[in-house]
Amino acid sequence: MNKWLLLIVMLIGIILNGCSNNGMTGEKPPDVMLKANNKTYETILGSYCWTGGMEGVCVDTIGPVEILEDENPVQVKPGEKVILEMDYEPKPNESHVT
Repeated sequence: MNKWLLLIVMLIGIILNGCSNNGMTGEKPPDVMLKANNKTYETILGSYCWTGGMEGVCVDTIGPVEILEDENPVQVKPGEKVILEMDYEPKPNESHVT
C-alpha cells in the first residue's frame, strides 16, 4: 500500500510541476511606451529581474540619473494622466517608476 501511495504522490508532484508556469515569456521585460500630453515616448530599461519559462535573470545597470543623463525629461503637470503601455500579456501587477 505504501508503494502505491508514494507512486501517486510522485505522479501528482510531476503533473503540478509540469503545469506550473508564471505566464512570463521572453528573455527580458517587454518594451514600454509612456503616453502623456497626447504624445508617446520611448522608455529606457534599467535594472530588472525577469523569469521566463524555467529560467530567471537579474540585470543591474547604472542608476536612473546616469542612464537618463543625455535624455530630455517628459514634462507633465500635476494631476495629469500618464500611461505606461506595453504589448505583453499578462500585464504586471506592480510597477516602479524612478
